Amino acid sequence: MRLDIKAKVFGGAINLGEAVKAAGTSSKFILKVDEKGRITIPLSVREVLNIEPGMLVELLVNPSDKTIVLKPLTTGVIANYRIRLRNRNEVVDIITTILEEGSELKYLELGESECSIGVLAMDNVMVEKLAEKLQMKGVNVIEYTTK
Repeated sequence: MRLDIKAKVFGGAINLGEAVKAAGTSSKFILKVDEKGRITIPLSVREVLNIEPGMLVELLVNPSDKTIVLKPLTTGVIANYRIRLRNRNEVVDIITTILEEGSELKYLELGESECSIGVLAMDNVMVEKLAEKLQMKGVNVIEYTTK
């Protein structure tokens, strides 16, 4: 299926942001990866998705079909919890607590005796409450920081 997009022309240039909005459907862009592995999200896409400098975006990777999806995070605070583990089975309880408290697990780095867990929480108050809840359950939270 081919989708023809009629774009508004301003001074001889096509405004892709307007074209994407007018199409009302997904768009495809081919981007070049630089030497550091970075890409630039086109301005037209940033405008349509309201992505602003300093804003957090989520990178979803699906190795089975080799796809990457970038999703803007419109609300929330990313917190990193560094935890000393009694044993590796404790991680399941920690993840369960995070999810029960209404936060979203973003990443997990598991070492021999420590782990780092990234969490998307609604705000800094939720970040602190989650740390307190983990400590009440006997989890050794070494530190937690927000981005």
